[in-house]
Amino acid sequence: MSENNDKPKSHEAFAQILREYHAKLGTIINNLWKSKVDDDYEKSDDYQAALAYYRQFKQVEGVNYAAVLEYAKELHERHEKIDKSHDEKADSIIKYLGGGSALITFGALLSIKTDTRATCILGLVAILCLIPSLFAAVKAVSSAIKVRHPRAATSLPPITFAVDMAHFHQPQPEALAVNLWLILHPICEAAHFRNLQKAKLVSLAHSWYRLAMVLLFLPVAGITATLIAFLAK
Repeated sequence: MSENNDKPKSHEAFAQILREYHAKLGTIINNLWKSKVDDDYEKSDDYQAALAYYRQFKQVEGVNYAAVLEYAKELHERHEKIDKSHDEKADSIIKYLGGGSALITFGALLSIKTDTRATCILGLVAILCLIPSLFAAVKAVSSAIKVRHPRAATSLPPITFAVDMAHFHQPQPEALAVNLWLILHPICEAAHFRNLQKAKLVSLAHSWYRLAMVLLFLPVAGITATLIAFLAK
């Protein structure tokens, strides 16, 4: 058997290599982090359609694909930037709300005095009124942490894949460039699916964050009402 016969000879074969590579990356991540998240991009119809398009694509002679290549690069970079933006937003919620909630709780606990019955009641009222806000803060941080959860990976395949493609398209260097960058089509759809999942979690975290801030008025209202009750006696 010649060396050339050992190489993939169709887009379908290359697509299968791509799927096996992504599945391998996903398995590695799942082994490192056992808990599951809803990020199985292979269930996405758009990803499956992109993979099918890659498998069936046939280059048309005389067509200038230069603009397509540039567009593929820019789209891939855009998805990566969006992913990074989601992570940064999640990190901000974890950093500020997580640390702030801990400080507020610690300060509230220190505010409880047992010198008199009145001060003891005020402290307990403050703690009880803080519970709803702290619960919302925990939910916000929990959603933000899920954003930063390791996820099934899609990325460009290894260099050996490009070498096989180069052997396959050896007489046509332009065809090699088009088919290499065409790999970004399913990868971008998988990234888009991942970004949608992260966007939902970031939106949920922001909603809980906003609620946690609003509920901080409860301790103020509770302490004020308790003081008024004491003065009315």
